[in-house]
Amino acid sequence: MRWFWIDRFVEFTGGQRAVAVKNITLSEPHVSDYWPGSDYLPTSLMIEGFAQTGGILVAESGGFRHRVVLAKVSEARISANPRAGQTVRYTTILEQFNADGAFVTGTAHVEGECIGQVKLVFAHLSDHFDAELFQPGQLLQMLQQWRFFDVARQADGTPSPLPDALLADPLEVKTARPLV
Repeated sequence: MRWFWIDRFVEFTGGQRAVAVKNITLSEPHVSDYWPGSDYLPTSLMIEGFAQTGGILVAESGGFRHRVVLAKVSEARISANPRAGQTVRYTTILEQFNADGAFVTGTAHVEGECIGQVKLVFAHLSDHFDAELFQPGQLLQMLQQWRFFDVARQADGTPSPLPDALLADPLEVKTARPLV
């Protein structure tokens, strides 16, 4: 099972910016059971929400050809933790991208108020790292669940096509359920 720290993408401009939301609910054990008597999303999971939003931005910038991992949290300032019933809006900006990885900045807002800022460094894993993150079909399915292709646009405003790198394994793509 994969943990999702975002629920869907609401904006996406390839190579530039990604916006995703996370609805905080009491039905999530990490919210209701993290600290007795409280109902908030822990800071570490907010940072993971930033990482998932920014990581997809970095992966898309490389045509989904690289295995992207969070390498470093350079800076994180969280002034409040979102509570059950609230929605976090993560905005990430691609500041720099190269063959080794990328640098992303981000902000988190709840009800219009900025509650967090981060600076993240992502790395591209080279082929000599024998770590399987997930199959191309699984990543495609995650993107579909997050409604990525509903909002993803290239820098010129045209819709982002399905990337060839995610279509590499026809068996995996066939098993990815389309959203209805």
